[in-house]
Amino acid sequence: IGNGKRMPTAAEFLRLKDNTYWQWINAGTDVVVKVVNNDGTVTSETIKYPAGYFVFRTTNDSHRGKMNVSSISSQYDYNYHPAVGSSPEKEADVHIFFPAIGMAKGSEVNNEHSYGYYLSNSLNTSHPTGCHALVFNSDGVNAQFTANRCFGYCIRAVSEN
Repeated sequence: IGNGKRMPTAAEFLRLKDNTYWQWINAGTDVVVKVVNNDGTVTSETIKYPAGYFVFRTTNDSHRGKMNVSSISSQYDYNYHPAVGSSPEKEADVHIFFPAIGMAKGSEVNNEHSYGYYLSNSLNTSHPTGCHALVFNSDGVNAQFTANRCFGYCIRAVSEN
């Protein structure tokens, strides 16, 4: 991938699953995206997100590895996006989004809006054409899925910085 970017390892996907809070949203969900600019001004825009998971950094150890838990979801705000170089108002607002965009199989896209498939750089030594992947749907997340490398799975680069 280059420029300080690389594919995540299977161990990194497992840590992400186990140490964060995952909140599923359905396709077409209106999300008001607020951005705090470097000068302190706030702008907002309504975006219709595809299906997928918002993955939040947790501030409480008891929230780690939780998915779709309504009792704590009010503590997390996917409407807050701190600007690059600014300080987040609260640590729980640090998040990423994994869209459920399916996978390519031949010339078709399968499971769009219902599953997300993300490759790691870790080969599965017990499966000659396989590698480890992060796979999810609205029911949960599997961070150690064995993926067949001939299918078109997504790649979500991570930064070395």
